[in-house]
Amino acid sequence: MKITRYAVYNHLATSAVLIGLLVLGIYGLARLPVDFLPDITYPMIKVHIWWHGATPEEIDRNIADPIERQMATVDNLDYLESSSIEGMYTLLVNFKYGVNIDTAYQDALAAMARVARRLPPRYRSAHCY
Repeated sequence: MKITRYAVYNHLATSAVLIGLLVLGIYGLARLPVDFLPDITYPMIKVHIWWHGATPEEIDRNIADPIERQMATVDNLDYLESSSIEGMYTLLVNFKYGVNIDTAYQDALAAMARVARRLPPRYRSAHCY
């Protein structure tokens, strides 16, 4: 109650305090560091496999299913996203944020090496990025 009474009867002092706090707030806001383009590394690995002349159904049955089953066993996996078009299979392996991407990459390569024995011998190449 005393603060309210003081603010009502001494409106010049209250205005001075308010202006002082406003000036300090603007000064602090101007000195606040802002990074509009932060350095973000998305924990994602892309796998591309080309199999010339194969239909999307063949790629899905012979390549996508074994690879996706094996990749699902990799630690700290968030989700898998795949697509098949004529002659090409693409898999996006997304990991949880905060995961060491180098370790996740090594785990994904080990999973690809385990599944490579079960893939048809006709596929040409696989690239992980």
